[in-house]
Amino acid sequence: MSKMAKFFLEKNSMALIEFENETYVSFQSFPFTPIIHLIDALYSRFPDRARLMVRSRIFCNYQPTVACLAAVKVSAKRLSFDKSRCEPRPWVDLTHSAAAPIFETRTSPTSPEQTEIVTDFEQHEKTHTELKKNQPQHQLDRPVRAWGYSSSDQRIWITRNLSSLNPMRHAEWCLAYSILEHRSRVETFEPLNFAIWVSLKPCKMCAAIISQLASAAPQGSTVQVKFLRNDPGPMATHTVLDGKITQMS
Repeated sequence: MSKMAKFFLEKNSMALIEFENETYVSFQSFPFTPIIHLIDALYSRFPDRARLMVRSRIFCNYQPTVACLAAVKVSAKRLSFDKSRCEPRPWVDLTHSAAAPIFETRTSPTSPEQTEIVTDFEQHEKTHTELKKNQPQHQLDRPVRAWGYSSSDQRIWITRNLSSLNPMRHAEWCLAYSILEHRSRVETFEPLNFAIWVSLKPCKMCAAIISQLASAAPQGSTVQVKFLRNDPGPMATHTVLDGKITQMS
């Protein structure tokens, strides 16, 4: 296990939710916290009833992070810090039940050109516009794309928004998950020099997860974030990245 993976590992941290006489639990597991893993696993394992399940209160035995609180606001309903509710009992362990995010990746010795990224963003939006002609709006994801480049790993990641199937799966969420999972398998603890481009300004949840990625990186690392279009909605204002990200010119 790499040092980055160990950074996220905290013994006995857990989150649970009770639904129809069953208790579903997730323990601390890299790359994200129990609360985030629990919500994502519910949508991955029970796609037909997850939206009903997450209306129940989530309980945890650790102080929720900013990313945890934002994830609950985006994808669930209520959260309580209550160690007494997290005592051992018969439960369904979902720690490793979440499906891996969908992403594209390729190696590259150099960072992608911004013109290439913007062209990809615009093409993705054009495709979305065509799909709207034949599909109900509620069945379509917002046309958000994210690119990431690590000069340390010489690797490019490309992800897209999949929140119509799983509210957690914003493009930036999938990107951060993929990067963190990849870095957890890197034996050497080298600095993470990373650039992220997003077609729409990250929401509070994604901003917190990107911030988590940056704070977990080794000393000397750099994580730069740029977005193409601003999102004036309330979930994208006053995020932990405000003042640290720039809009693409």
